[in-house]
Amino acid sequence: MKRSTQHHKGINTLKAMVFMLTIVAGFYSSWASAGRCTSYDFQEVGNWVTESPQYNDIVRVRISESCEGGRAKHYVQLWKACWSNPNGCLWKATSVSRSYYGPGLQFSFKLGFGGHFGIAYTDTRDSDLLIMNMTYNWNGQPSYSKAYRLKRQ
Repeated sequence: MKRSTQHHKGINTLKAMVFMLTIVAGFYSSWASAGRCTSYDFQEVGNWVTESPQYNDIVRVRISESCEGGRAKHYVQLWKACWSNPNGCLWKATSVSRSYYGPGLQFSFKLGFGGHFGIAYTDTRDSDLLIMNMTYNWNGQPSYSKAYRLKRQ
């Protein structure tokens, strides 16, 4: 009987050691990754302005990156032309992801009476030029698309 008891104590000790190592490894992993973020090289990150804004156009875009839970998250903020502010009024802010449809980033959002979709990518010949294709889907109206050319600020 003694041998069996010692055998169980040994297994229990081994289990306790594995459990403690798991906890220590988890703390070390959290500590080691603090302040570091898995990032992606998105050329589109930055501030962009429309070359020749028109009424109701997108006049300014900010694509930003932040670190959340050790992973990079990307966001887009859009400003549209408005009479009350010559720099545009903040229209929408939403998260973005890598585009499934080719190069660049994609985003979509609902606003007012419709859902909208955008793709933004840097020009292959000029990394200071952002091409943004927006598709507007207002409820009860045919959808339409518009391309914007924005320069890095």
